[in-house]
Amino acid sequence: MNTQAPQQVQFGGLSVASIQEAHAAVKAGNANYFKPKEGNSYIIRIFPGPLPGKSAVAVAHQHFFDKFLGGAKPLSFNCPKMSGVGECPSCSKAEALRLTNNPSDVAAAKDYDAKARCFCVIVDRNAESIGPQVWAFPTSVLEELKSLREDPKKYGKDFTHPYDGDDLYLEVKSGAFRTYKISIAHQSQKRLAVSDEQIVAWMETAPNLDLNIRVDSTAVILRRIFMATKETEGFTQIQASAMADQKFGMMAARGASGPSGGGMGLTSEAQAIQQSPQQVPQQVQVIRSQQVPQQVPQQVPQQVPQQVPATSFQMQASQMQASQPMNTLAHQIADNPGAVEHNF
Repeated sequence: MNTQAPQQVQFGGLSVASIQEAHAAVKAGNANYFKPKEGNSYIIRIFPGPLPGKSAVAVAHQHFFDKFLGGAKPLSFNCPKMSGVGECPSCSKAEALRLTNNPSDVAAAKDYDAKARCFCVIVDRNAESIGPQVWAFPTSVLEELKSLREDPKKYGKDFTHPYDGDDLYLEVKSGAFRTYKISIAHQSQKRLAVSDEQIVAWMETAPNLDLNIRVDSTAVILRRIFMATKETEGFTQIQASAMADQKFGMMAARGASGPSGGGMGLTSEAQAIQQSPQQVPQQVQVIRSQQVPQQVPQQVPQQVPQQVPATSFQMQASQMQASQPMNTLAHQIADNPGAVEHNF
């Protein structure tokens, strides 16, 4: 008879501290965004970096497409090429356009270039009840902040210091382009908050800027492009693949066609759409029903619809579904496009 006591498993627990930490992490990820409007002025306070040695300002190089393919939603992602993570479909498209030496193509290439975007955490003094917010701003604002920080005639100190900093006066001017004017507020509050408890609470629940500068893999970005294309106008999978190839196709100048060669050459569907973009559904249907001898082996009946060659995005998507599912951040961005929203 076995008299030994049963072996007990090791386990942790759910302490008050751990549940508070989890709750704070969720709140930090679900950020509110500060969206200053043209013609208005604000008193804001920029938060210091969350840790010693960590900057109060985070920078990412983003590709942004407003109303992607004419749809209601924008599409944006941080550039994997400029971050050294991997190949970027948008940068490759820009390079392919420039290689044509066609003036219209060279001009269009600028739409595919990445642009530097800056992020910081602020509190709006006129809306403190909202708490800490993320402010996404262009590099022109960074230049003004840099001047304030470096030039002792303008200020020359760390205005983000939580106990001995200063508030900023932000003026948003309208015109052909939105412009920003920043200075030290005349009636500035030295402390981030009146009480030490409020300072600690705000700092602990401040949004995590790493979510804004995180760079996804090329595979995840391709998947997001494909899904955004499919959602637009309710395209079918073949139509979405063709449109995605047209929008971001890595042309022959970038290398071999298909996922194995590192390129995404324009397929027959995309070429037809490129020739007549206003007739996307009709063009795709023609391609699907055409009998194209050079694409169908002689021994295969020509009336088999599945013989329509898959576009590169279809092949990419099927591979990614099997090997590289969309990561957590991509889901967060898909659910909350504000995480990469532009506020020019």
